[in-house]
Parts: sequence; C-alpha cells; structure tokens
Amino acid sequence: MFDRLQQMEDRYMELGEQLALPEVQNDREAYHKASKAHRDLEDQVDKFREYKQIAQGVADAKAMLGESDAEMAAMAAEELAELQPRLEAIEAALKVMLLPRARRMTRS
Repeated sequence: MFDRLQQMEDRYMELGEQLALPEVQNDREAYHKASKAHRDLEDQVDKFREYKQIAQGVADAKAMLGESDAEMAAMAAEELAELQPRLEAIEAALKVMLLPRARRMTRS
C-alpha cells in the first residue's frame, strides 16, 4: 500500500513540475490533461503526507519513551496516546481511498 502511495506522490510531484513548464502551459490540451491528473491525485497525496507526518511523530514519541527524565517520558506517552489513533484512522482512510472508485461508492 505504501509503495503505491509513494508512487502516487512521486507522480503528483512530476505533474506539478510539468505544469510549470512553458511548453505545457502553452499547449492547452497537455496542460488540461496534466492538471486533471494532478488534481485527481491531490486528495490521496495530501492524506499520505499527513500520514507520514503523524507516523514520524509516533516514531519520535516512541523514541522519547525511553528517556530517563520522567517528565519527558510522560509527555511522550501522552503524545503517543494522541497520535496513535489518528495514525490508524488515516491509514484506514487511505485504504478506502485506494479502492477502485466503484467499490468506494458501495462502501459509503
């Protein structure tokens, strides 16, 4: 799943670069096609980026749990308790976003 999401993010960035090229901007059809593809990936890429940011927060909090400073360890545990459910919810949302459009419509 994450390999596919990374490929989507890479493609999203490529399309963004294409949209900035003068030859694409001057070709109405090419610009429209790249713009639509870019827009179609936007929601998944935004959610994937949010997932990666929260996953990094979870990893950081887990690393801080081993701190000898009890106050820092307590703060890390509190942060982990807040971030872990968000991470799981985003992962579930990403799984649904990756379903083919017809299957997503029947799940709603």
